[in-house]
Amino acid sequence: MDHDAEPQSCPDCGRELRNLGLVLSLRDDDNRRVCRQAWRCPEDHFWWRWADRPAEAIEVCPYPQLFRKR
Repeated sequence: MDHDAEPQSCPDCGRELRNLGLVLSLRDDDNRRVCRQAWRCPEDHFWWRWADRPAEAIEVCPYPQLFRKR
């Protein structure tokens, strides 16, 4: 698996993920402001990971309301 590439499919449903962009966040473990890269699938599953740590697995985004269309 190429860890530098974006994830291609949703871990929950297997559908294609779409890049939503970057979100500036405060990281607790080093107290730095760092971007998280966010993705969404057609089934409204939202995922993210630290942009500067591409080898880490994507995580469920706890704030899906930030990305829903209004």
